[in-house]
Amino acid sequence: MKTISELNSKIWYRALKVIYVLIFIPIFLIPILLTIASEGPQFDNEKSYIECDDEKTFDDEALKKNGVDIPLKFASYLIPQSVNDLKIKRMCSESSFAPIGKNYSLISVYTKRNWFKTIGISILSIVATILLFELIKRIFYYIVLGSFKPQKQK
Repeated sequence: MKTISELNSKIWYRALKVIYVLIFIPIFLIPILLTIASEGPQFDNEKSYIECDDEKTFDDEALKKNGVDIPLKFASYLIPQSVNDLKIKRMCSESSFAPIGKNYSLISVYTKRNWFKTIGISILSIVATILLFELIKRIFYYIVLGSFKPQKQK
């Protein structure tokens, strides 16, 4: 039966170990970085609202009742003088005949990062990556050396 020491004397095996590590590092880091990016603060349309200059407020449901058919998260990107912009201005206006300027603002509410979930998913991805690469290594040893856990020296 061959040993790992015999494999280490081969240049192709040492090159394969370098490739293994170079592939392992990004595959190890990518899920962690994706989790951190995806579990960040999110816009909360339920809690965000429009606040008029006279301190009246309108939530998403109130906007829909008044014919404004856009979610609040897009209200900050309203084109001035668009139909929805004019409807919101009219809702905030005391008199329907008064000239209407920019008389409202969007108050955006964001959820905080769920660190417990972020850390949990990161730990699971680390464990899964380590197990996957350990499985690949053991299969390689079985194919080349004939054993899942070969001896280091004779």
